[in-house]
Amino acid sequence: MIYLLVDFQKNEKVKSYTRLSKGRLITVKQHARDGGRKEQLNEQQDKDLRNKVNTGAIVGGTLALAGLSLVGISAATKQVIQTKYAQNINKAAARIEKASPITDFKKYSKYNPSTITDFNKYDNIVITTGGFTGALGHSANDLRANLARKYRKSLVLSVENKEFDTASTDFLQRAKATPDLLFKSAINGNKTAEDLAEVAYNIRKQTDKPITFIATSGGGMAIKNAQEITDKLNVKNISGIGLGSPTFALAQPKSPYISVMSGNDLFQLTPAVNKKDIVRVRGTFDTSRVYGLSITERLKIKAMEHNHRSYLRNPEVIKILDKVINR
Repeated sequence: MIYLLVDFQKNEKVKSYTRLSKGRLITVKQHARDGGRKEQLNEQQDKDLRNKVNTGAIVGGTLALAGLSLVGISAATKQVIQTKYAQNINKAAARIEKASPITDFKKYSKYNPSTITDFNKYDNIVITTGGFTGALGHSANDLRANLARKYRKSLVLSVENKEFDTASTDFLQRAKATPDLLFKSAINGNKTAEDLAEVAYNIRKQTDKPITFIATSGGGMAIKNAQEITDKLNVKNISGIGLGSPTFALAQPKSPYISVMSGNDLFQLTPAVNKKDIVRVRGTFDTSRVYGLSITERLKIKAMEHNHRSYLRNPEVIKILDKVINR
């Protein structure tokens, strides 16, 4: 199922009341806007979702979003999803604890140094990952390169999200594949999240300096998953930031996480998104004085706004990054 345009629109609620106007009783309709998809799954849909989680079957579209957001589903289905998710977090934490120390950081990205001998050279550590770009995880490396140029006193590493990426670079195909990918990674375990947590866990053994996970787009969910793993491993002083990342209620780390959302970002109205995560900023591209743009042109601008390079050009975003990274 593709969620674009119509499905990204806000739901409208209308309340009616009566009042006197010039001696006559009139009806007034009060319109209220309410974002997100709030409807309940029917009994059969709820049962289908619960069965699919139990059997490991593919879940997509509306069912996936309901599962990720824990909205519109029964208590029984919610419990099945949360239990399965928690089991994967616990398994990932156990694997990391038993694993040998990292001796070569290049296994996470060819742009990382093989070994890191002196953490005292850096003020803090930043670990990046990417989103659903169809670029086999390269968006993580591009984000790393951009942040490394700006934060010269930070050690900036990358964790490529090759298994947590779509197979297509086509925008519509990526949008169609996203709910299924997100839900599958949450229920079956997210390799990118585990890699992020493992890097942070090994670094924390050598330094107490601040560690910040930063992701773009769908990578925000991998970061939230990673933070739940590092919470389980008792790794302190970790924060997470998603750039244009629609995230959901299933993952709720104890360590701080925010999703920075531009007012022009196409994905800010993703159905069932967890609004508690979101810090809103003004759009990078000011289109308020531009007239005559077609719907297609406006969509292209909103899609361009979603790119992490656009976020890194936004002064409001940089202020947030500066505050968190240099805390």
